[in-house]
Amino acid sequence: MTETLETREAASADWDAPRPWWIAAAALIALGFVHALLYVRVTVDDAFVYSRYAENFAQGHGLVFNPGERADGYTSFLWVTFLAFAAKLGFGTVVTAKALGLGFHVASQVALLFLLREIPFAHRWLALAAPLLVASSAAFAYESVAGLETQMFVFLLLAAVHMALRATRTGRGDLVWAGLLALLTLARPDGVLFFPAFLVWRGLGRNRLLEPQLPIARALLAPTAVFLLLAGGSWAARVAYYGQPLPNPFYAGAPLPPLDLAGLGAYRTLAFFDENGGLLFAGLAALALVGWRSEPWKLFAFLAIAGRLFVQVWSGGPPMGHHRFLVPALPFAVLLFVKALDEIRSGFASRLSFREEHLLLGILVGGILVGSAGTAWKLSLRKVRPEALRSAERQEVAQVRMGKWLRENAAPDARLLCSEVGALPYWSGLRATDCDGLTDRFVARMQREADSGWEERVTHYLFKDRPSYVSISSTRPDRCECGSPVGKALLASREFREGYAPMSILAREGEDARWLFTFRRNDLEHPDPPGKIGGPSGLERPGPGN
Repeated sequence: MTETLETREAASADWDAPRPWWIAAAALIALGFVHALLYVRVTVDDAFVYSRYAENFAQGHGLVFNPGERADGYTSFLWVTFLAFAAKLGFGTVVTAKALGLGFHVASQVALLFLLREIPFAHRWLALAAPLLVASSAAFAYESVAGLETQMFVFLLLAAVHMALRATRTGRGDLVWAGLLALLTLARPDGVLFFPAFLVWRGLGRNRLLEPQLPIARALLAPTAVFLLLAGGSWAARVAYYGQPLPNPFYAGAPLPPLDLAGLGAYRTLAFFDENGGLLFAGLAALALVGWRSEPWKLFAFLAIAGRLFVQVWSGGPPMGHHRFLVPALPFAVLLFVKALDEIRSGFASRLSFREEHLLLGILVGGILVGSAGTAWKLSLRKVRPEALRSAERQEVAQVRMGKWLRENAAPDARLLCSEVGALPYWSGLRATDCDGLTDRFVARMQREADSGWEERVTHYLFKDRPSYVSISSTRPDRCECGSPVGKALLASREFREGYAPMSILAREGEDARWLFTFRRNDLEHPDPPGKIGGPSGLERPGPGN
């Protein structure tokens, strides 16, 4: 009798939704699509790094930022492969990145719906609150069109959880979820964290009705072989090509003490929760984890959330209000939250009349609708986009403008040294090196040297090829100040002070939060660059900050 009941319960999880349910779900997906279009004008600076790698590959130079220089400056091999294929076909990589992001946005919502069908809900209509909350998230919408791999990562993680859950319930599909996690690792190297956790839970959660005699070693062997073949083979090829185990972004930037990084990551995590439902949302999602032994999907969701939280805290999280490390955890937190509401409603249903039960359901759904609308109004509709993202757009406009001018006026063999690699090198088409070392292994690792002479060595290295132009982003319009240690050392160096003259200051009209200073080598002269110093702005020559 026990086996019959368990079998019936397992079969009931994959419930068939009526046609009106699917129509409502499609409407929610369309709502999220429209929400994402509000942000379509903004492109994250890192997206142009992918575009440059992809276009160089399509032109026969290999996966390099500067032709002839092998530097692993991107994190997502899978994403740059998609863009390289598009470039080979003649499509624009920036537009393709946004189109792919929107496509994966829709695919992620569809994958979420299929995952919902694996979860037993007492009321199926309440389950639609999950795609509604995801569609109303400003962070989820923005990352769909930012030009990065985030939505592809979300889709692969949702699909992997769905197939792992189905394999646990039916005993079939282990090779599929292992392959999806291998693709997840190709989407971002930190995706490798999910495989061992999923593998252990899959082994422990074997369906004792369908796999009673299957040894744990055999249950885990096939998925491991598939994962190692795909992810391990790709990693080995990447190491052979670039000569290092991890991409430059994992080494670049100024090192911070682990506790400082953890504190910064925790602060940015709280900001993310504040923008997506607050602590009540997080508390109810955590409450839903009760009973995880009888519902394997809950632990899979917990592992997905924990993996992204670990990366956020370990790295400190991305700056400027972006939440691309945490966005993949959002659908799973939403699932736990909605399941908690469903369980609360079920607990009251046994004590309420038919009318009172539907009144409670209406209050829950109405509250979710009001909360979702309020979040969208606060973060998107009222201000069009959050201030941090508007700052990114302002910075991009200045870099695109200067980049296009350099493409038309700079010599073909000119070289650019810049504080941020992305839009400016992409649009200029010049060979470029950035101060953080995303495109140069020596600069990336030099900031982690413990001795006191690293500043002199890194500035000598940066100026050994006598770059034609130096471009620095600053928060002050009257003085060029760079936040990175390498940038500060560069501005204070003798090579820069004696060999370069200020040429241009650019900022988005009417806003002064970010200014782009461009300096030229003393033996170069160009007529009327955009933002020319001494022009209508009336600004004097800026002195490099101390």
